[in-house]
Amino acid sequence: MSDPGEQEPAAMPVPHGDATNEGDHRQLVFLEELVEEHATIAGDVIEIDTHTWAIHGSIAVDGDVIMAEFDTEEHARTVLGELSDEEPGADRR
Repeated sequence: MSDPGEQEPAAMPVPHGDATNEGDHRQLVFLEELVEEHATIAGDVIEIDTHTWAIHGSIAVDGDVIMAEFDTEEHARTVLGELSDEEPGADRR
């Protein structure tokens, strides 16, 4: 039985966004770093539950993964839009 305080191992940390511009900026920087490391970011936002929305994509080691989580769909779409604006040559699905 695992310790309840332990987290599942993951290849990349998945930061959770908050409802501030600073949180959105951190998420954007994190996603830009993933793209620089040749990750593929899907061009959509998925609903995990009522208060959790995610940007997902693919990394070489783990395949399809959640790359960033947000409290609202609006914040997820804002960051995805900014990423698209700043990374016109980024590899997208």
